[in-house]
Amino acid sequence: CITPEELQARVRRGVFVLLREGSACRNVRGLVPGVTPGNSRRCLFCTDDRQPSSTLADGHINNNVRIAVSEGLDPVTAIQMATINSAMCYGLRDRGAIAPGYRADFTLMKDLAGFNPTKVFIAGELVAEDGRYLPAVPRFRSDKIEGRVNIGDFSVEKLALKLKSSKVRAIGIIPGGVVTEEYITEVKRGPDGEWLHDPEKDILKLAVVERHKGTGNVGLALIHGYGLKHGAVGLSIAHDSHNFIIVGDNDADMALAVEKLREMGGGIVLTRDGAVLGSLVHEIAGLMTDKTAGEIARSLDELHEIAQKVMGVSRDVDPIMTLCFMALPVIPKLKLTDQGLFDVEQFRPVSSEV
Repeated sequence: CITPEELQARVRRGVFVLLREGSACRNVRGLVPGVTPGNSRRCLFCTDDRQPSSTLADGHINNNVRIAVSEGLDPVTAIQMATINSAMCYGLRDRGAIAPGYRADFTLMKDLAGFNPTKVFIAGELVAEDGRYLPAVPRFRSDKIEGRVNIGDFSVEKLALKLKSSKVRAIGIIPGGVVTEEYITEVKRGPDGEWLHDPEKDILKLAVVERHKGTGNVGLALIHGYGLKHGAVGLSIAHDSHNFIIVGDNDADMALAVEKLREMGGGIVLTRDGAVLGSLVHEIAGLMTDKTAGEIARSLDELHEIAQKVMGVSRDVDPIMTLCFMALPVIPKLKLTDQGLFDVEQFRPVSSEV
């Protein structure tokens, strides 16, 4: 949830509440005021879509704890939320505390402010020390699920967005989260009613291309707040159906992004003026890669720099993480699926025209 009031309302209804700190969604700081001595045992932490660079730089759940304590939460309460509360929520009765009969899972830290572990023990075994993971990491074959891309009879013509009105509703990005708003505006149209990009307005085309069963479905909508000036960004990571999602100012670069994703078997691609500016292959089902966290972080940093410095994507949004949530039709207000624009609050499809 997002507000302290939502947190407390859910606890009153018997629900455990997870305070999330991801790369695109940062909610711990805003939710801590809702945590009280009376409800804290129903509260726990999660990350939810956290980039490797965020984890490498700031940590994981310990980062949630650090933020909560800096906002005034009692350190012991914050540690409970990170440990025993989570174990209780998920029925893990053999862990979450240091006590007889429990697994010996614990960390050693120098203070209760930075929460930076110096040693980590799992089941009594020292597995990490001074930032280094100690056990060997085995590699597994993933060839059975590599290259899972089937987009059917895609063509650039499928990206044409023809409008019956110049007054439209667009998905409005709200920085710092994945909740969107309905953004009403006027756009330019061509002779056949097709949407024309106006460089004076931050309105872009968004496309979701079905990529699992070759249906040929392509959903189209407009989006505001992404900031891209020229080119296209495409992903095969698009929660929760994980179709292709592409944002751009012109059909040619968007189509190139689709074809490049198909060729790669999934991943992330940035295109501009008919050229690929950057890409990162996700060879495992188009969703994951077996590269190390450090390698992925460096690749993503390069893609972010290209997206923001070269292509003009707003620094208020995460170019990758924000985009991949724009296809998730369970989070208000507007989202796009391969079957079209969807109003989550009304829970029904809507048109781009107003």
